[in-house]
Amino acid sequence: ALARALVGRPRVILADEPTAHLDDASAQAALALLAESAAEEGATLVVATHDARVAQAWPEARAWTLRARARQDSSGPGPA
Repeated sequence: ALARALVGRPRVILADEPTAHLDDASAQAALALLAESAAEEGATLVVATHDARVAQAWPEARAWTLRARARQDSSGPGPA
């Protein structure tokens, strides 16, 4: 999946959970590939993840923590 995403030389690389279900060595390799590819192409890399290994691998990266807020709907229960 990583290789397919990089074939078209994108200006922005969006990586949604790129390390999910990977062991540590594979996660490290995937992150290295993403970083190297983005640098070579001059692309912006955006990663959405819950994996702390990503923050450890890229301590200089900008990170935002987003929290969803439940919305209460007073119109009653929705479809079952």
